[in-house]
Amino acid sequence: MTTITALILAAGYGTRIGKPKLMLEKNGESFLSIILKNLQDSLVDKICCITNKDNTEWVNTNFPDLQTIINANPENGMLSSVYRGVNFKQSNSEGYLIIPVDHPFVKKETYNILVEKFLENPESIIKPYFQNSHGHPIIIPQSLIKNIPESGIKIGLKEIIKKSGLNQIIVETDDEGILKNINYPGDLI
Repeated sequence: MTTITALILAAGYGTRIGKPKLMLEKNGESFLSIILKNLQDSLVDKICCITNKDNTEWVNTNFPDLQTIINANPENGMLSSVYRGVNFKQSNSEGYLIIPVDHPFVKKETYNILVEKFLENPESIIKPYFQNSHGHPIIIPQSLIKNIPESGIKIGLKEIIKKSGLNQIIVETDDEGILKNINYPGDLI
């Protein structure tokens, strides 16, 4: 049976927006809570949150059942969190749903559509599209892991995917949440 682990990338400090993005709120609910709610009863098998050492206590207090992985060097970029997640012994899976915490408004149906497409194509990279633009989350297969360096400073996931030669499958969605990246206070409107 193919297993999928959702990796919520939440190790940044949110310096552009003024606080860690996992703690940002919409209608009184944290971004991390919104994502977890939309992953509830989804087709993913496991959920892990990659955070920094300073936010671990907040995550563990508010979400005691959530598997937390610490990225000791989040300044090395998003890819360093992906590296920590895919190399964590308890998250060993055939596929990884990569969810940046600053994309909290993705619908549960979108997560499931992506997972279903991955289950049909377990050696492919699955990318969501909305109105001819690609967004997040994406699913990467286990076979891509060997190409992910510990530090993402010089290279990003996009470049690793491009160099991998793996098949990339585009999944059209009606979910504008895949494009809603929250970086500045004005993005919350």
